[in-house]
Amino acid sequence: MKCFKWKNITILMLAVIFAILINGCDQNKKDEDDELSMSVSHTDEVVREVFIHETGGEDGRNIEWRVYSENGKYFLSYSGSNCQPLSHDFGLPLDGEFEITEQEYKTIMDADYNKFIAEYDADYQKNIVDAVCFRSVLKYDNGSEINTEANMTSVAIKLIDLARKYSE
Repeated sequence: MKCFKWKNITILMLAVIFAILINGCDQNKKDEDDELSMSVSHTDEVVREVFIHETGGEDGRNIEWRVYSENGKYFLSYSGSNCQPLSHDFGLPLDGEFEITEQEYKTIMDADYNKFIAEYDADYQKNIVDAVCFRSVLKYDNGSEINTEANMTSVAIKLIDLARKYSE
């Protein structure tokens, strides 16, 4: 009976300590997230160019995406040392550059990049086996740039759809 009481007390104490640690870590994470989102917030700025380097995954992709404007025209380009997923899974050429519409360009530029950056958890990402990783550069109208490793999957899906549309 004595052993049973000590076991319950030990378990209760561990649960309390764990709860304190979790609460403390969440507060620190919130503070870090607030600092990160404040340091990269460009809510008043317009993204004018997006470069996304997509690597990893089960298929070993290594694809560089770029959406930009030049001389009043809008472009999507992609290339890489391993665009096999694009050619095999989506029937696309191994690399390409296409002129896109202004609306399609704006759709990519209007993605919520601040949200992607704020929600990115590098520690979590490191624990995913065969994760698709991103290294991106966002260029703004005011000349500033942000380099980020935030998850850009939703943008990459739009880019694949656009590349498929224009390669047909």
